[in-house]
Amino acid sequence: MNELSYKNRPLLRKGNEIFYGEPSTGYICYIKIQSEKTVKSENKEKKDEVTDITVPETLEVQLVECADGSIKFTEQKVTRTGFSNALTTADIWLGQKLR
Repeated sequence: MNELSYKNRPLLRKGNEIFYGEPSTGYICYIKIQSEKTVKSENKEKKDEVTDITVPETLEVQLVECADGSIKFTEQKVTRTGFSNALTTADIWLGQKLR
């Protein structure tokens, strides 16, 4: 099984939920995919082949405090358009909390 990470923090997806960060550090970010869209993707090896793929469009990002085996959703929450924007927000928030 391949483990995904972004900027040396683990990234786990289960259905429409994405968990970013390491709970043992005290904080993670919870990202919920609220809507998806279909885009055309060109095959780099076969230029004439185009495939439809589904990508996250609207995502809710929320900071979660993890302590003593329990989790607490904080009030720090925002909605972002595009996975890259959501992940960048999550990374900034974790960076601020884990200084």
